[in-house]
Amino acid sequence: MFSRRVIVMRKSDRRPRRAESRATRWPRSGVFAFGLLLGACTDASGPSSVINLRTEVTPATVTTGDTVVFRAILTNPGARNLETGSACGPPVLFEVRGSTGELIYPIPLDATFTCERRDVHELEPGESDTVVTRWRVTASAGGYSVRSGFRGDKGLERLTSPIALTIK
Repeated sequence: MFSRRVIVMRKSDRRPRRAESRATRWPRSGVFAFGLLLGACTDASGPSSVINLRTEVTPATVTTGDTVVFRAILTNPGARNLETGSACGPPVLFEVRGSTGELIYPIPLDATFTCERRDVHELEPGESDTVVTRWRVTASAGGYSVRSGFRGDKGLERLTSPIALTIK
C-alpha cells in the first residue's frame, strides 16, 4: 500500500536519485487530501481551548494547619468526545498565590504522577468531571488566591479567575 523509496547516490553526483520499488504509490494529491482530512478532525489549539474550567475552594476561610479542598471542574460543552491530556497525572493543576503575587503552593509539573488512564482524561459531550486536591495549609495568615489551569509544556495554561482564600 505504501511505496518504499531508496535513495541512491552516485559518486560523481551529490544529488540523490530515487530507485522506486514496485509497490503501489499514493499520488501526492491523495496524501495532501488525507492531511487536510486529518487536520479537520483535530482542534489546532487543543481540546483544552474548548473545555470549560472553573475552580472551587472549600472552605474559603481557614487557619494554619487546616485542610482546604481545591476542585477544578471541567465541562465539555461540545458535541464530541474530548481528550483532556495525557494519562500521566491530572489534566489540570492548582496554584495558590499570596497577596503580592508570590507562588505559595505550586504543584510542580515534573512531579511524579501515576500514569493510569482515568475518567477525567476523556469528556463526553455535556459531561463534567472534577479534579480534587487537598492542601494542608502551611502558609501564614493573610489573603491568598487559588486558580486552576491546564497542564502545558511551559506551565499552567488558561488559568481560571482567582478564588479568594483567607488564612487566619
